This record gives sequence, C-alpha cells and structure tokens, in this order.
Amino acid sequence: MLDAKLALIGCGRLGFSILQGLRRAGLTRISVFDVDMQKVEKAASLGFRACKSSREAVEEADIVILSVKPGVISQVCQEIADKIFGKLIISTAAATTLTKLASLLPASYIVRVMPNIAVSLNGSITLLAHAPNVPKEVLDKAISLFKALGEVMVVDEDTLDKATVISGSGPAYVAYFVEALVKSAKSLELDEQLALKLSALTFLGASRLLVESQMSTKEVIDTVATPGGLTAKALETLDLLKLKESFAQAVLEAYKKLLSIRQ
Repeated sequence: MLDAKLALIGCGRLGFSILQGLRRAGLTRISVFDVDMQKVEKAASLGFRACKSSREAVEEADIVILSVKPGVISQVCQEIADKIFGKLIISTAAATTLTKLASLLPASYIVRVMPNIAVSLNGSITLLAHAPNVPKEVLDKAISLFKALGEVMVVDEDTLDKATVISGSGPAYVAYFVEALVKSAKSLELDEQLALKLSALTFLGASRLLVESQMSTKEVIDTVATPGGLTAKALETLDLLKLKESFAQAVLEAYKKLLSIRQ
C-alpha cells in the first residue's frame, strides 16, 4: 500500500470519484478541500480529513491531487505555491499542459493524469504524462496510486490530450449507447429495468471479450452477425445511417473543444 500522506483539492464529480476509489483501496489518510463546503462534508462522511482551505489541505501532504476545472487551476496553484516545495503534484485538469503547471508550480514535480469516473469502482483506465524532471521514484508513486484505481498507461502529453476525448469521456459515450439500446428495447415493450440490465451487462461482456480474450472487434462482430441474420440486418441499417462516421465526427468536435481551451 502506498505510504504517503495525500491531499485532494476539488471534490467535483471526478474528484469525489477518485476519493471513493481510494477509500475502496484502503487509502483514507487524505486531506480534502473544495470551495463548496458541502462537498467537503460529504468527503468527511467517508472518513477523509476535511480542511477549511487549500493551504491547510496541502500543509502536511506528500502528494497533492488537483482535481479542479481548468478555469480555476491558476488561482488554486497560486494559493498553495509556497506550501508544496519538492512535492508530487498530480493534476486531472483537462487541457492544462505540463508546461503551464510547471510555470505555476516551478518547485514541484508535475504529473498529469486523465482517469474516468470508473475510478470510483477501481475500474478506470488512467493515462499519465509527466514533466521531464520527475525522478523515477516519484513517478512510481503516481503510477502506484492510480494503479489502485484501475489500469495505468504512461504516455506522452499529446497522447493524453487526444485520449481525454476517448477514455476520459468514454463512460458517457457507453451510457449514451446503453440508453439507446434501452430505448429500442422499450419500443419492443420490454420492461425498462430488464432492458437496462440486459444492455449494460451485454456491454460489459462484449468489453471482456475484447480485453480478456483479445478478440478483435471484427471477430466479435463476425461471430455474432451471421450473414443474412438478424444482427447483420441491424448492423446494415446502422451503416446506412452512417453511425460510425457520425460518432467519429462527434469525438473530433470534442477534441477541437479541448484544443480551444488548452493552456
């Protein structure tokens, strides 16, 4: 288990999901701050230490997780800059570069991560990029921390930014398609709760086939969609509707949005 004192600043959706996952992993020695004290109190109800300021939260921490929006990260860094000399700073802020973070916190070791909300169940895939001055032993702490929350891939920063609109946004895409499948099931007069369970567990099972059995997407499709069959007819209709092209365009638009706010 990671032997370090942690601080987390920002208890929004992702920040709180990280706390939930860390608690499941047995890591509760964490000081927490958010400008919304109701969120801090919610974190305290899980056994974390509630703090009244960001400076108090980072005072004794060895590792600081910044889980705040890009628009406020400069302000947060300015508040804590003189309290984090030589500490490991892990930022989840999308579109905020290592260069920007290093300019705000020049005396710290900077790592960027992009998990997704599945960290709450220790099932996230987390992309991790680091500044060139981060020593291996410090980097290993960041990797170890997020391995407690799922899988970790160390990548360059450009890959992390591009993957943000894939794996970071991914749970919403999956839920969107599950929602579409449930709606289709309801149109056939299936019970909604049954439809949700069927749809969600089918996504889970198909994902396991791709990851654990290492079947390709084509192999999975070809195994299910026999020529002239029911599944083949559904897929043919989706192709006529250009679903893949539409989805690719949607992801591209998300990436363009990221580029427009990158700092």
